[in-house]
Amino acid sequence: MTTTRPLRSTTPTEVDVDLDALRAARDKPAKTFRLGGQTFTAPSSMPLYVGVLLTEGKQRDALRAWLGDEQEPRFSASGVTDADLGELFRALYGAEPAGQTP
Repeated sequence: MTTTRPLRSTTPTEVDVDLDALRAARDKPAKTFRLGGQTFTAPSSMPLYVGVLLTEGKQRDALRAWLGDEQEPRFSASGVTDADLGELFRALYGAEPAGQTP
């Protein structure tokens, strides 16, 4: 005898958290910024682990996690100060990540 599982309901129901909407907001196109005549691409939202690395005092690792292995060396070589980085994070994301001090 074969048993069948009931079909999953697609009827909208009221929920406390809509993960689909959160993902859509997070998955916006990457942000770009210019520094020293070079254009850099950053994630559309600040990854949580970047703030964790900054809190641990691992700025170079945080920048690599944020910009990637190809962009981080060019960015770091540009002479960006902590104050510059704080302003950039505020401009891109509306706030500095945890652990970043201006």
